[in-house]
Amino acid sequence: MRVRKVLMSVLGVFLMLVLVAEIAAVLVLSEVFSLGVKPQAFFADVKTGVSKRFSPSLRRDMLASELMEQAREQFEMGDYRSARKIAERAVKATPDNGDLHAILANCIAMTESPEAAVDYLTALSDNLKGNIEVRRSLGAAYLRKGDGARSLEIYLALAEEYENDAIAQADAGWAVLQSKNDAEAAREFFAAARAIDGRLEAALIGLLAISTSRAEKKEMLNALIAAAPDNSNYPGQLGWMEYEDGEYDRARMYSRMAVQADSAAHYAYFNLALAELRLGRLQDSWRSYIGAAAGCVSAGETYPFAGAKDDIETLPGGVQSEFAARVLNLLNMLEDIASPGVAGFLDEEYYGKKAFDFSAPDLLTGETVSLSDFLGKLVFVDFWASWCGPCIEELPNVVKLQSELGGSEFQVVSVSLDDKNSGEELKNLIEQYGINYPVLYSGGGFEQEAAKNYGVEYIPNTWMIS
Repeated sequence: MRVRKVLMSVLGVFLMLVLVAEIAAVLVLSEVFSLGVKPQAFFADVKTGVSKRFSPSLRRDMLASELMEQAREQFEMGDYRSARKIAERAVKATPDNGDLHAILANCIAMTESPEAAVDYLTALSDNLKGNIEVRRSLGAAYLRKGDGARSLEIYLALAEEYENDAIAQADAGWAVLQSKNDAEAAREFFAAARAIDGRLEAALIGLLAISTSRAEKKEMLNALIAAAPDNSNYPGQLGWMEYEDGEYDRARMYSRMAVQADSAAHYAYFNLALAELRLGRLQDSWRSYIGAAAGCVSAGETYPFAGAKDDIETLPGGVQSEFAARVLNLLNMLEDIASPGVAGFLDEEYYGKKAFDFSAPDLLTGETVSLSDFLGKLVFVDFWASWCGPCIEELPNVVKLQSELGGSEFQVVSVSLDDKNSGEELKNLIEQYGINYPVLYSGGGFEQEAAKNYGVEYIPNTWMIS
């Protein structure tokens, strides 16, 4: 009797569920018909949704895709250890996904060593080795390892095989530039990449780096502004170039674009203020100076004060001299408020701590030079490379810095992040620009001790060490 009651209860619940389902179906279908949707399409979508929910393979693919995106985001943010953990989990879930192996290898190169990344990739199955992202990752690992020839071989093969892939062409251009320092050969690849995808930053930056024409540099910066409107660096650079050329209206326009893209772009605020000052827009200029200076104070940054003061002091005598004097007073006052002696942005990881020592052969003397050799001096450390266009543009300023301030209290030390076989090119640059300070070169690229200890991921990159 008790068993019968239990069965009847279960049957009642089942019938109730069926009734609820039927009512829901009627309501859904009536809504489907009212929207003009075909029932076949509706049920096909339902079936796909159920498949995704209950199919193990589809669920693995969806999980792997989500993890891959997370790993990429962490990698781009510079959190390589977190990116590696996520990538390892993704590879475990989908071991036959070449894109995931490529991301993991990049993480291994940054958290362990390029050699470990090469070993990881070369141990993959032949099927995975053919994946384009795996091959790109292997080329990057060889380049970080210092084997430019192997890296160039991989990138050139990819460019030939994937002639309609803009990234493959741009990668080949950078490989040629970094391994052979052949700007004209690199230009062909960058131009090919741009023809395929006119908004590819890697190609546009490559053309900007190798350009010797001021007009072409402006063209590339304009193209980069269109490709990456949220990046303040491109309009900021172009604004300063227009200011140098006396195009103050255009300088103001591009500097405003930089400030709108990044409200913390203090250098753009100063450029904007100078352009407005030249144009007689005193009220606008005053606001721009105050905005820039206040931002610098809050960030603990004093270097732009010196640059702004120099620019104002060199203005022609007839250009708003009384107003310029007021601005100088403001900057002097704010410079006293900011942390004295600090140039650039403070990094809590390094500021106030003992500087990492490093050593490498000096191309000027052939002798090994260490940072600690200059104990007691204020040392300006300049990380750069012969293939870096902006670095080359800054060389005359760095040489001037050493000429004017070098002595018992100040010293410039240059650290080349070139790879192997770049010694002759560096010596040519030393002679061409009259470099008068140590140029330390080990051929280790970004993987050398000094670059790693100071967290150098881009160049030019400078440090002021007391």
